[in-house]
Amino acid sequence: MGLLAQRGPVLPFPLDGPAYRMTRHLTALALPRRRTDPVEMAAAVHALVMQLWQQANSARTSSQRPAEQAMDALLAAPTSYAGGAA
Repeated sequence: MGLLAQRGPVLPFPLDGPAYRMTRHLTALALPRRRTDPVEMAAAVHALVMQLWQQANSARTSSQRPAEQAMDALLAAPTSYAGGAA
C-alpha cells in the first residue's frame, strides 16, 4: 500500500481547483510539439508555484489559532502595525 493511500495527500488540493488546472496547462505547454516560448513557460511555472504557495499558506493559516495568526502577521510585516496611536 502506497504512502498516499495510507496517509492521504500532503496538501489537500482539490482536483477541480486552480492548482490542478494550472498543472494541466503547464503539462500541455511542456509538450515538445508545442514549442512553447521559454518566457511563456517560465511565467506558467511561476504562476503555478505562486498558486501552490498561496493555497499552502491559506491551509496553514486556517488551522492556526487567532493568536498564532496575529503573531505571524506581526512577524511578516513588523513595521506595518495599524493599531491606535500610543
